[in-house]
Amino acid sequence: MTDLHFKKQGKGKSLILMHGGGTDLQAWEFIGPELAKEYEVITYDQRGAGLSPIPNEPTNHVADLELLISSIGIQNVILVGHSLGGQIATDFTLKNPEIVDKLILLAPGLTGFEYGPDFQEMAKRIWEVVPDIDRMLDIMLNTSKGYAMHMGMNSLQKNLIVKVHRENIVKSLTWKNLEQVWAEPPTINKLEEIKSETLFILGKEDKQDLFEIKRLFNQLPNIEFVDIKNADHALTWTHPADIIDVISKFVNGD
Repeated sequence: MTDLHFKKQGKGKSLILMHGGGTDLQAWEFIGPELAKEYEVITYDQRGAGLSPIPNEPTNHVADLELLISSIGIQNVILVGHSLGGQIATDFTLKNPEIVDKLILLAPGLTGFEYGPDFQEMAKRIWEVVPDIDRMLDIMLNTSKGYAMHMGMNSLQKNLIVKVHRENIVKSLTWKNLEQVWAEPPTINKLEEIKSETLFILGKEDKQDLFEIKRLFNQLPNIEFVDIKNADHALTWTHPADIIDVISKFVNGD
């Protein structure tokens, strides 16, 4: 059985919603319940996030997802991943193509992708102020070119965004092991092998790195792209209605 914290709601086709780094399943609180009116929706906290256990050894997110799916008893699934969650979903799909009916990516990370100087500088500045939670949080959420949360931070969901990131920064400081295990060879070299029908959603105001990742995903033989206006990396909080509409149409083949 999985030791990860998860929630299951609704009935129908199984959708697993996977949050980004620095957050937890609360990232889906405006999307999950609405999708659950039509589908079975599973949200979960990745290892080290939310109510899931902290990592005591290197984290293998794909193995964690495999065990979660096995524990729930799902035979086929539609994966919906945001940011880090999208990176995990893509790696999982390459390893387990027979399980994934459709792949939905929101501003995804990509194993093997080298992020640009803006992101690297932001990460460096964060490490320099550890364990000062307030300064870590300020750098993360207010470096628009590195993380692109500026629109989220000027939205009605600002307080929730800050709350969730703060909770997960606090939890990350208790981790016993920071290492993460990713696909080898890196997924960036194998994207054309993904045959699943894929949807790539991106906020038009997201950071430049994501537009380069979008370009790389053009290699997929069966992919559709949707841009969300006036949205950045906080799009699951700021544009839930748009995302619900796009996901529902894609899942139903409209």
